[in-house]
Amino acid sequence: MGRWVGSGPLLRNAVKVAVKGETRRMSPVHRIHWHGFFVHFPIALFGTAFLFQVLHLFWRPVAFELSTNVTIVLASASMVPAVWSGWVSWQKHYRGSRGKIFKRKIVIGFVMLFASIVVVA
Repeated sequence: MGRWVGSGPLLRNAVKVAVKGETRRMSPVHRIHWHGFFVHFPIALFGTAFLFQVLHLFWRPVAFELSTNVTIVLASASMVPAVWSGWVSWQKHYRGSRGKIFKRKIVIGFVMLFASIVVVA
């Protein structure tokens, strides 16, 4: 029998998987595709910041400007786990394939990360 991946009560629902020639049990937490969760937060937050800026143009209350700034900071902070989980997912699930779509996603991810850091700084 292979070794256990993960620990605790989640292993009751674990499934067997073959990794590099040995059988392992993976808990449900290890089977979750985290990049799918993390990548949508910056998208939604940057869109919300844009909406706050549009509202600020028409009604000009300070609250919309403050909301824009806070939302951009949160979006920038959420870019870090989104880019990191994308990189890990690319290495793990696609073995670092050098396809055109992967190159494009990597460039866009790092450009957005750099741009968001510049905007916040």
